[in-house]
Amino acid sequence: IEEQYRACQSALGISPEAPIKASDLSFDLSKEAGQLTAMAAEVYQQCEKHTGRLKDIRDEEKHLSQIRNLMLLLSGLDLDLAAFRRMQFMRATMGIVAQDKLGLLREGLSGRFVLTDRKVRPGEHLVMIVGDQEDQPLLEKVLAGAFFEELTVPEEILGNPSQMLKKIEARLNDIVVEKERIAWDLAVIGTRYSSALTTLGKKVHCADLHFFARDHFKSSKETLILTGWLPKDKVQDLKGLLASRNNGQELLVLEDDNAAAAKNPFGFAHLLAAQ
Repeated sequence: IEEQYRACQSALGISPEAPIKASDLSFDLSKEAGQLTAMAAEVYQQCEKHTGRLKDIRDEEKHLSQIRNLMLLLSGLDLDLAAFRRMQFMRATMGIVAQDKLGLLREGLSGRFVLTDRKVRPGEHLVMIVGDQEDQPLLEKVLAGAFFEELTVPEEILGNPSQMLKKIEARLNDIVVEKERIAWDLAVIGTRYSSALTTLGKKVHCADLHFFARDHFKSSKETLILTGWLPKDKVQDLKGLLASRNNGQELLVLEDDNAAAAKNPFGFAHLLAAQ
């Protein structure tokens, strides 16, 4: 139940659950579990079909944005990207090299490879290199020395860079519109289930407190033991309050600090009280 509620809370952008009152704690989780499970499942199902699609298009948007940046570098070139990749007997590569390394690249590949370049950013050039496959070892050595940053064009990118750029930008615009539609749909769900989510949030919070109490508060016929974290600067105040209440029938024990916890403003404390 809590996992589904937290997923809905994140998807719908709702604020953390409101503070609970003491009266909110008086509910039987075992009796209400069925109703709460059905409520959480209903809201979660409504959210999931939108959040799943939202994740998919965000992943697509990230992927296309990376390709778009590459196409911007290549735009204006009269180049068939598919044909460039398919060269069987020639070694073709493209990438970015610093302007001060361009001369080193030209000198090292002179007579063996055809090299063309154009400035794409301050101090950086886009370089395209084509040569014989047999000269691959030489190419790798020269590229490494020039700190060549190879650009890899994904397999799904075909045709002319400028044409591909137009298609990618059109799809990115469609994604923006689809994300806005999904956001609207989620807002409608948030409004429709506002009351249910408020109730569910309180119940989840109360259940957490019940389980925390079960795990940390122990008792016997004569003694009640409470365990938890206490601000170190409040230890003496609490000890003074306990001493003034009932003649030492309550004992506060703060575990000794170790080196790892020295900077922690909280201490782990045990409170023992007579029933």
